[in-house]
Amino acid sequence: MPARFWPLLMLLLGAFLLPALQVGAAPQVIDRIFLIVNSQMMTQSEAEDIVNALKAQIQQAIPEGPERDREFAEVDRTTVDSLIQELLLLDRARVLKIEISNKEVDAQLDRISESNPQLLTVMPESELQSRILKDLKKQRVLSREVDSKIRVEGTEIQAACRTHRQSLRQISLSQILFRTSETEAQNRAQEVRTALTAGKAFSAIAREVSDDPGAKKNGGVLGKFQQGQLLPAIDQAAFTLPVAQPSELVQSQFGFHVLFITEEAFPNAPDCANLSAEQSDALANSVYQQKRTGAIQAYLTELRQSARITIKQASSE
Repeated sequence: MPARFWPLLMLLLGAFLLPALQVGAAPQVIDRIFLIVNSQMMTQSEAEDIVNALKAQIQQAIPEGPERDREFAEVDRTTVDSLIQELLLLDRARVLKIEISNKEVDAQLDRISESNPQLLTVMPESELQSRILKDLKKQRVLSREVDSKIRVEGTEIQAACRTHRQSLRQISLSQILFRTSETEAQNRAQEVRTALTAGKAFSAIAREVSDDPGAKKNGGVLGKFQQGQLLPAIDQAAFTLPVAQPSELVQSQFGFHVLFITEEAFPNAPDCANLSAEQSDALANSVYQQKRTGAIQAYLTELRQSARITIKQASSE
């Protein structure tokens, strides 16, 4: 599900008692229990309201067609798991005896009123307060049982810096193309390596042996590229290749390629040996968020393994 729909899901999860969407609602009937997680439960209509509201948001954002159908299917596939996770955290808050004061709820409501006043037109204030209360309880659970255990080491910051720097790498790429059988291409590639070892320039070799007609003029030069701009097989080989070393043969629909990087640059990349405080903090936060995402998933999996979960299917009438 695209990230733009998750704020709505997070707003709806835990509010649960949403107003009916139909005009002229049918006479009220006793609602069925849909989901039970330990001490927490949710009714069928509460779950349906959440799914319907999400689909209405998708319907407004995405024109009718395959993409919208995929998003609808993704909602159907993932929403139950999201609801279970919601109830797992609320049940854990009960076990930990986490209490949220009215002052905390009111302060958060004031912040929301200033930053997202439209929410007050979508949801009554009492329901929004209920949502805030549950969100704060979940945040407190995660802060106590997940966030407090995450540490970011200096070595991890350096590793993240190197990864980020590598993602900005720009290469000047040349090639020699063989439009022959693989066996013959392997033999000719070995001749290229021998000539390079003897000190011959790659461009001169390309002019002599490449089956690419343009190589006669440009010496096999393809241009400057960043990762993701080339054919997948060539991209993968090129961006793991050191400067001034020929690649192994790379096959594409055009034939067999020997790739060669004449120079590289790292525009706008940080100097990992001399990070500013701001750069270090940004990288540390990136590492922290990655670790936190994994830690939360592991924590929820652990809670789920020991939970009593019942999903009740609606009976036919």
